[in-house]
Amino acid sequence: MSSRFNAFTKYGDWEGDAAADNSHPLKFAERLRSEGKMTDDEMLIGLQIDMGEHFKGRPIEFYVKAIIAPVKDFEGAKERMASSGLMENVRVVEETLNADDFLDHFKRLAVTLTLSGLDLLGKEYTSSPFG
Repeated sequence: MSSRFNAFTKYGDWEGDAAADNSHPLKFAERLRSEGKMTDDEMLIGLQIDMGEHFKGRPIEFYVKAIIAPVKDFEGAKERMASSGLMENVRVVEETLNADDFLDHFKRLAVTLTLSGLDLLGKEYTSSPFG
C-alpha cells in the first residue's frame, strides 16, 4: 500500500507546519519496543498525528501512526532515502493516546497553521499591539 507523508483533514481549512522536541531521546520508540511493536533492527522515522473530531466535554484522544523503517540507525534511513527517493517496506503501527500520554512524549511542541491557500509558511510579518 502506498501513502504520502503529510497532514490532511476532512475539509482542509487550515494547513501548516510542526516541530517538536523529545521529552527525552527515543521515548516513543522505547514505548513501541516495550510493547513488542518494534524490534532493535528497526527505527521510528516518523509520526502522523490526528486529533480527530473534538467536542466540548469529551476527552481528547490522539490517533498516532508510527512509521517504522527496517533500518538500525539514522544514517541507514538517510541512505535508503537517497538511493530511491522514498522509504520502501516501512511498517505502520497505530496507537490511540489520551492527551496526557501523547504530550508526555514531547518537551516542546509547536504548530503553525494558516488559512489554506494563503501560502504564509516561512513568510516574515510585522505586528502591532491591539488597541
